[in-house]
Amino acid sequence: MALYLYISLPRTAANNKLKTNLSVYFRNPTPSLSEAIQIPWEPATENQLKTMHIGRDLKMENGILTDRLRLWDSIYAKYIGTEMYR
Repeated sequence: MALYLYISLPRTAANNKLKTNLSVYFRNPTPSLSEAIQIPWEPATENQLKTMHIGRDLKMENGILTDRLRLWDSIYAKYIGTEMYR
């Protein structure tokens, strides 16, 4: 299960396209690359917590706030019964 958090983003063509794609293609918000979106949104796995850094430019990062992600994953597992990213 993937969870996405919307935070006020700069108004750029890429961010507008991502918001639209998230509502249409929930599991793959970058189904095709374009002039606005030039990199694919890679899925996170248990061993590699990849994150799309959305700002003026888009970039994939690895290991961002890993400790916080693990904390929320443990809370979710305790009360829901499974990890969030599975």
